[in-house]
Amino acid sequence: MAEASLVGKAVGQPVKRVDGVAKVTGRARYAGDFDLPGMIFGRCLRSPHPSARILSIDVEKAKALPGVRAVLTGADVPDVRYGRMCKDVTILAKGVARFVGEKVAAVAADSVEIAEAALELIEVEYQALPAVFTAEEAMQPKAPIIHPETVEGFPGAAARVHGKLAMYPPIPNVISQLTEEIGDVASAFAGAHKVFEHSFAVPSVHQGYIEPHTCLVSVGADGLVDVWIANKGPHIARMHMAAAIGVPEDRLRFNPVTIGADFGRKGSLMDALPCYHLAIAARRPVKMVMNSFEELTAGNPLHSPRITMPSAIDLDA
Repeated sequence: MAEASLVGKAVGQPVKRVDGVAKVTGRARYAGDFDLPGMIFGRCLRSPHPSARILSIDVEKAKALPGVRAVLTGADVPDVRYGRMCKDVTILAKGVARFVGEKVAAVAADSVEIAEAALELIEVEYQALPAVFTAEEAMQPKAPIIHPETVEGFPGAAARVHGKLAMYPPIPNVISQLTEEIGDVASAFAGAHKVFEHSFAVPSVHQGYIEPHTCLVSVGADGLVDVWIANKGPHIARMHMAAAIGVPEDRLRFNPVTIGADFGRKGSLMDALPCYHLAIAARRPVKMVMNSFEELTAGNPLHSPRITMPSAIDLDA
């Protein structure tokens, strides 16, 4: 009866987007549309270098600026790493900045303008280090090692892939190598009439969604952490955030928000962890919204893939 009732109503019929009307009429509420009493605003100072040692950070002038409620560096937050498939990102850079846009310091202030002014007052001394800019460069025998420490895989990440997964293969800067084999590939190539090999390169792509990465964090007097975040996977995000801040998952409440498009990139915590630590330090709710420059440099766009594909054909092809 259930299947019969769908005939002519849904199957084979155009269906309106469930969020379409709310988005085009402005009624949709994104993470950035939520405000809380006493809320202040957070901003991050980001590394201008692809690889650099942080020799010193002076935040005293920023702390003295009227309206500034908290200033944090890597020395002020726990030495933990987080990530979706592997834990390779620090809350704030500790000793070394590993990419352009990596968070080096964080500020919370009464307004975005004051927070931006405070960032200008933070003095950072860098020592530029050799960097790699492509996967091919990174895998060369003498390539600079991006993570000399062992990078931990996130529990359960291996279960999400198919094929043979090798962790920590003997390849510089590679944490995992996935091999998939279907059929007798060697025999097919050995008996082929012609064998070709082509290489393809696709530039990095930003998805251009209609809202930037945004988060709002409030820590209640009872320790309950409320989060509003532009993230398509709140349950996974809550699991990752709980592990990174040492708070049980049932003490984190991810409030539902509209996602302003995703295209595969709204699945990371982005600024949620420094936002949480700023809220703890300032004892106020903190909102952080990435600007266009941050989105394009550190907004988790599609990385530039390089694909080498051998192909074999026989006489009947």
